[in-house]
Amino acid sequence: MNQADLPDGDSGRVTTVFFSYSREDKYRALPFIKALEDVGFTVWWDGVLEGGTRYIETTEEALQSAVAVIVLWSHTSVNSHWVQDEAMHGRERGCLIPLSIDGAEPPLGFRQFQVIDISGSYGRSNDPEVINLIRATAALHGRQLPDRPPSKEPVFLAIRRRRLLFGGAAAAAVLIGGYAVSRTLPSQTRKLTENGLVVFPFDNVSGQADQDYLSAGFAAEVRATLARNSALRVVAQSSSEALKKKALDAVSIARELGVSFILDGTMKQAGESIRVYSELIDGATGFSLWSKTFDQSMEDLLLVKSEISNAVTAALSSEVSQEPRDSQIGATRNAQAFNEYLKGNDLYTAAISNETDVRALAHFDAALRLDSKFAAAHSARARTLTVLGNSSDSPAKSKLFYEAARVAADRGAELAPSLADAHSTLGFVLFQAQLEIRAARKPYEKSRQLGNGEAPVLARFAGYASATGQDELALTAIERARDLDPLNPTIHRAVGFVHYAAGRYERSIAAVEQALTLNPQLSDSHARIGRALLYLGRPEEALAVCSKESYGLSRYPCLAAAHWKLGHQEEANDAMDALINEYGDGSLYQQAQILAQSGKADEAISALGKAWLAGDSGLTYLYIDPMLSPLRQRSDFSKLQVQIGFK
Repeated sequence: MNQADLPDGDSGRVTTVFFSYSREDKYRALPFIKALEDVGFTVWWDGVLEGGTRYIETTEEALQSAVAVIVLWSHTSVNSHWVQDEAMHGRERGCLIPLSIDGAEPPLGFRQFQVIDISGSYGRSNDPEVINLIRATAALHGRQLPDRPPSKEPVFLAIRRRRLLFGGAAAAAVLIGGYAVSRTLPSQTRKLTENGLVVFPFDNVSGQADQDYLSAGFAAEVRATLARNSALRVVAQSSSEALKKKALDAVSIARELGVSFILDGTMKQAGESIRVYSELIDGATGFSLWSKTFDQSMEDLLLVKSEISNAVTAALSSEVSQEPRDSQIGATRNAQAFNEYLKGNDLYTAAISNETDVRALAHFDAALRLDSKFAAAHSARARTLTVLGNSSDSPAKSKLFYEAARVAADRGAELAPSLADAHSTLGFVLFQAQLEIRAARKPYEKSRQLGNGEAPVLARFAGYASATGQDELALTAIERARDLDPLNPTIHRAVGFVHYAAGRYERSIAAVEQALTLNPQLSDSHARIGRALLYLGRPEEALAVCSKESYGLSRYPCLAAAHWKLGHQEEANDAMDALINEYGDGSLYQQAQILAQSGKADEAISALGKAWLAGDSGLTYLYIDPMLSPLRQRSDFSKLQVQIGFK
């Protein structure tokens, strides 16, 4: 029993907390709910209601039994009759703790209470605002500040945060784990491609580390703008960043990446002024083709981006249009909104923890408050919400994040119908977060048509195409993505997935091994090789490779299958037990894989049914997964495929 479920001294009361908020603010509420739960309080919020529960009766009961009623005031919730009613219960019972997330003044009747301002906090355990909240809650229970257990994110949640987000810088950051790429592809000299271009991250020369986001983000936006021009071949962000760290000369860089031109630059911000220096270099000679220094206000930064893009395309080829008609799609004209967007992208790309993702989300929200039609910010918000849903500790919380992600992704695609990334994000949310296999097809197809120069877009499409049996389309897309991002290990691993899904196991192994040469710590790679070896009829080799896998959700099914092939029944059962003990219902799909391999078909089907009800994203592999081959002739398996949307 949780300590917080025990009676509180002689009072006989149960230590519970009622958390009231407007639905529009739920993503801001969740970190604080978790902070309270982490120190032992049992928190009631509407996300814990089980299906079929009568909302009003349950809410009334929870309000009456709560020792503390916490109300999250915002510009939205102050107008909510539900929140006001719940706050009134807390006020009348003398147990109200008001919070404010955006400076909104509480309604009349609640302004005599001291409000804890949490607008600058993201729910971190050591934030003063969080400590004040916990102290106030503990005081109502007649206790001192509870001892805070060390913050610990479950391993499987931390690892699966960016599942299926391969191909972009965000995925590279989380999966590389800080490993600095120091090796390149085997071929040290690649043929220079006419109009091939690499855009390096601009250097921050202001001497202020907190401005790094601006220089790197600005270069990323220039790169994205240029990548939309079909006449150019622009190297993707991961490879650009990886090679810049090697500090090679221009000619060597051009040869390694197979490009003819290099765009580099610096940025220095001083108050409201900013200086941007940009230079275009000929990769064949190392000589400068064009350079310019811009001294502008922050308000003019967007104009600088356009001018650099125009100058580069003009210098590269007379056949390249000065400004592609749709180069600014999804963008904003509000410099402050653009700045917030860059801050959010910097945190999201770092992919350090849930905390940084929540902070990124706050910046995207700030950008959208400044410009509600900023399509790229809506799409970035959708991706962040999906990641937070992937790492949530309950299906109820995940569902809330996924629903919000769907709304944001729809809005991004609606506002910018020509923005490839917006359609790619919508497809990803539908496919990965909501298991709407059929609905995801249209936005993914649209993203492929629009984003032929964008590696992340192509890689996401390839993953979907492979998982739905469209091998030719998947292969074309992923090879193009690899050409644009040759130093990104997650792209090579994605190439391996495309071959694996089509049964080309030897080629799959070669691609994943290439990924490991770029990053030996890349998770879920040894298991992919092990499974391929298994289906090549080499179980002993498979067992050895699977043993090297650190990602448990992949390691245990791989080990179990290899042991079954070798007749090691006890060891296979041990792997299954370890999977369940470590991940519980978060591993329903993987349990089905093991059960199918061990000949327990009925139990495997049952596990898949539970996975479907739980919204387990592992089901995105159902159509092509060879580990489920023993089930494919069964009518109930075919029925499940139809139900999910594969047939």
